[in-house]
Amino acid sequence: MKGFLHISLIGLVGLMLFTCPASAQDINRDFIILPSGLKVNGIIVRSFDQQQFTSIKFTSLLGEESVYSPNQINGFGLENGRLFYSTLLPGEKEKVFAQQFLSGTLSLLGYKGNFYISNGREITYLEAKYEETNISGKSVVSFRKPFLGTLNILMAGECGTKLSGAVFTTQYSEQSLIDILVKYHLCEGRPYEVHVERIPVIRVSPFIMAGGGMMNSMVASRYEDRQDSFKKKLTPAILVGLKGYNFRNMPKIGFDAGIGYTKTSNVVNSAYQNQALKLTGTEEFSISTVFTPFFINYSFQKNALMETYLGIGGIYRMNTYKSNFAIQDRTTIYNGITILQEGSYVDYRSHNMSPSLKLGGHFKHQQKLGFIVELQLSYLSNSYTINLDANTAVYNELATSILFGIRY
Repeated sequence: MKGFLHISLIGLVGLMLFTCPASAQDINRDFIILPSGLKVNGIIVRSFDQQQFTSIKFTSLLGEESVYSPNQINGFGLENGRLFYSTLLPGEKEKVFAQQFLSGTLSLLGYKGNFYISNGREITYLEAKYEETNISGKSVVSFRKPFLGTLNILMAGECGTKLSGAVFTTQYSEQSLIDILVKYHLCEGRPYEVHVERIPVIRVSPFIMAGGGMMNSMVASRYEDRQDSFKKKLTPAILVGLKGYNFRNMPKIGFDAGIGYTKTSNVVNSAYQNQALKLTGTEEFSISTVFTPFFINYSFQKNALMETYLGIGGIYRMNTYKSNFAIQDRTTIYNGITILQEGSYVDYRSHNMSPSLKLGGHFKHQQKLGFIVELQLSYLSNSYTINLDANTAVYNELATSILFGIRY
């Protein structure tokens, strides 16, 4: 199992390193807006779909590199549609790069989780906060929404009155605020532009994977003189599911879930001896498993060509055990008489939940057709119970697998 793990890990890491380009952004075309108003195309170096910038590193199409702060340029745009302007926000002491989600009569800005409305003359902070109050001697924390009143004031007029019910249900989130402002501009018949509409809130795509792995048994409990030996064999597996990735507001977080099938065969040889008896046994068996994994993934490297991530989660397994052949030898030591007994003496859990980790690579994640490779580790508690007469041994398992797949 160690050899399989080492080979899989080396192959996976090597493939990731081989496909990683030196530059984090080598095909996208971004731009900056100079104080003169001139727009200059180039590349803004970044690893993820960032939403907060204190400064930017810009490479022009001629290969010239520069670092800009909010005081040096008017703003910049990313290839995916995100737009940032250098502006002085209420409560801030100096200019920052504020993201503009929507442009129109009332424009929506965002910075560090806070939202603002610009009417072209001034910028108004949309306030939302938690407040602690004392009610009958008990401390109660509630979420206050002063921004709803602010929106009603900014939208004052016939359309504001029509939309008062929708305003009341507006949440303090990027998408909810965009939705109410779009309704307002449509009602007023005024032009607007949503700068993040090309960026989906989340991408969810189906995938199919296949591969193989090894199951390594580990002692959970057994007597000192007890011996059990498993013949380790490769376990093939196939898996289909859904992969969530490229969250608009959490670009480093993703998830995947699915359902799969695996079938393995193995042999266990067992032995135990005390002063009166010598027991040996052999059982050949097969195990069919339907499994449902779920993982939360964290991307630690992403560029235009590939994403590498760590996943943590669990796999629920429903197992069907079949004994193909089983025999036990029971020898009485004082007279040497041996009795042969046929019948299964191995019990495998019909279902279990195993905590799991994985290291993955998602190649061409921005394209319609992507490729996935994953190295997975799972811990299965108390999988086997093996009984030789009244002598019982219990074994855990460590499952190691490498899977290759296609994401549509």
